Amino acid sequence: MKDLNNFTTGDTLTAADFVIPMSEVQNVVEGTGQTLSAGDLNQLGKAIADYVSNGNFYTDSGTANSYVLSPLGSKQSPTSYEDGMTIVFVGGNFNTSASTVNVGGLGVKNLKKSDSSTDLVSGDVRDDVKNTFIYDSTSGNFLEHNEVFRKEYKSTGQSMSSGGLITLAHGLSYEPKVINFVIQCTTADGGYSIGDRVSVTPVANSSDSTSGSHGIYFDATNIYIRISSSVSFGIGNKSTGASHYISLSSWDLYVNAYI
Repeated sequence: MKDLNNFTTGDTLTAADFVIPMSEVQNVVEGTGQTLSAGDLNQLGKAIADYVSNGNFYTDSGTANSYVLSPLGSKQSPTSYEDGMTIVFVGGNFNTSASTVNVGGLGVKNLKKSDSSTDLVSGDVRDDVKNTFIYDSTSGNFLEHNEVFRKEYKSTGQSMSSGGLITLAHGLSYEPKVINFVIQCTTADGGYSIGDRVSVTPVANSSDSTSGSHGIYFDATNIYIRISSSVSFGIGNKSTGASHYISLSSWDLYVNAYI
């Protein structure tokens, strides 16, 4: 587009000087799917509103873990990656590991968790929901904005013993807002096979004299699980639904924490 700022009142614009900016306006209007109408003097405003409403939504033509994004229709992409640039897209495929994105041909960038250094894990980019990432110029990565929580901790499998204490350094810097627990079968027990996973609630509130509670406490550094010395986790038998208290040696405990 030609710079017309130096023209003064009385200067004569050539036909080309006049047509170029008008063509720019026309391209913006038509790029949002509008049909030009001499009777509508608000089409440029509508085009601007259209860009504002979904100008950051892209379509994906890449593969799992390597996403290639293009703007909708004839909309234009930004000319460079800028701090705060937001992209929203439905992945053509679920990701299976660390992933990258190329937006509008601007170049490949890493997709990361919101802490800017942690790689995505399987399922972080989905093909059935809108995924949102925001560009961080400091790290040069697009950071995940889909998370309900800002950071998460996932433990490895922990063996359990009656009355034993499990201490886990969660590395979240703050006390977790949410903690959940999963046990995974390592030896067939209660109708469950090796590898089966069951969500459990460690603290039991019951008048049943056979019930017990596991002590759960935490701080800004660690999560502590004191296994009950009186009774193990109670779950339903996989086949019959009958009440079953697990054999601690047949299961590993996994702990997830979030802030």
